[in-house]
Amino acid sequence: MAQAPAIDGLNSARGLGFMAHRIDLYRRALSRFVQRYGAPWAELDDAIVAGDWSRCVHLAHSLRGAAATVGAERLAELAGDFEAVLGRSQDSVALGELAGLRAALNRELCAITQGLRAWLASHEQALPAA
Repeated sequence: MAQAPAIDGLNSARGLGFMAHRIDLYRRALSRFVQRYGAPWAELDDAIVAGDWSRCVHLAHSLRGAAATVGAERLAELAGDFEAVLGRSQDSVALGELAGLRAALNRELCAITQGLRAWLASHEQALPAA
């Protein structure tokens, strides 16, 4: 049986729990996560630049759910914080606070997806280059 990934910031036991402890399902979920979020997240940046706060909330909420499902707890927390800032008052969004959260989100997301790419590649789950 293949081992679950040991990646800083990823609680594989939790992610496996959501997949009924089936490593094959977890590997597929991780692969989909990397395919969706593994490249620089221009979609969120575009929504921020456009001031499309409802789109930003939707994107952050989607990332939070996906991250929680695979066990990326810190990433899920950061996405939730981002969503909460937007939810407080979309009329007076604190762009400085958003920028700081976006940078933290990006760092965590990059670290998780880089680690997952390496793990997936070592388990014959090569992904297209981002």
